[in-house]
Amino acid sequence: MLGGCAAALEREEAADTERLLALAGFRRDESAGYAALPPYEIVARGESGATSYAYADPKGCRCVYVGDRRAYEGYRELAVSEAIAKEMSIGATNAASSEMPAWGTLDPRWVSRDAWD
Repeated sequence: MLGGCAAALEREEAADTERLLALAGFRRDESAGYAALPPYEIVARGESGATSYAYADPKGCRCVYVGDRRAYEGYRELAVSEAIAKEMSIGATNAASSEMPAWGTLDPRWVSRDAWD
């Protein structure tokens, strides 16, 4: 059962990464040899003085996403922004589900008896 959950999580993470790669300007290349690359990792390759980046998905799309330095930098910015958004969403969910009342309400248990005198 855990193997199935791990595989589903891996596919979901790969889909998220591929979405960000495409948004950042990576192009999907189905003819490239994804078997020669480590799966689900962005790998830098130097070719004729320029660096290119590749991301292989051997199970999902069976393709390689390829981009240049600018696309890679764009991906990194998008990934950081998305991570921050997820953190904020988790924080907001946790705060909303706690037992603390909403701002603007007063719970008498929070005020010392001296404050009422």
